[in-house]
Amino acid sequence: MTEAVTKKTEKSGTAKKTTKEGVKEKRAKDSRKRANEEAMLEQKAKEEALNNEALDFYRQLRERGLTPFDGASIDFHRKRDPVVFIPKENPVITAVKKEELLNFLVKNNIHRVLVDALFPSRVPLLQSSLEHGIEVYALRRPSALAGFKAMLERRYNKQKQDGNNNDNNCIEIPRKNDFIDAVALAFTRPKFHRWIDLRYVEC
Repeated sequence: MTEAVTKKTEKSGTAKKTTKEGVKEKRAKDSRKRANEEAMLEQKAKEEALNNEALDFYRQLRERGLTPFDGASIDFHRKRDPVVFIPKENPVITAVKKEELLNFLVKNNIHRVLVDALFPSRVPLLQSSLEHGIEVYALRRPSALAGFKAMLERRYNKQKQDGNNNDNNCIEIPRKNDFIDAVALAFTRPKFHRWIDLRYVEC
């Protein structure tokens, strides 16, 4: 009789322990889920702010009569997803996962792309683009981006620096980031663009 009661008590204690562990595990899981959701929302808000800033920069450039590249400009990064800018009537700028880049370009009817750098890790993306009939161009030198921004400063903001209070033609040049660089890349001079073919990327 005593043995039976003891076993029953042990079984009950084990069940309670299991239940408590299950509750703790569920709470931990819910906490991780909330943290992930909050991180995603924060990242989304950050990207939206960068997006709006880049599109405003584009609008300022167009208002001053500057002409963008006829196609998509892509700012590559060794670790982050590439940022793609398409300067059409309703411009598009967004970060695209590298494995989805080709489909994104095809879906948006892009026939020409301009990239800022030829990272070895990105060569397969460029090769697949070329194989699908998309023309690829690359900056001859990375300093062309900084040179473009310096030109904007000289041409449009010099009067303000000289004490002229007429700000109508001044242009706000945002801090460097992948979104701003993707827009600036589209406005670099064609003389800095090198045409890339399959033979080049296969070397």
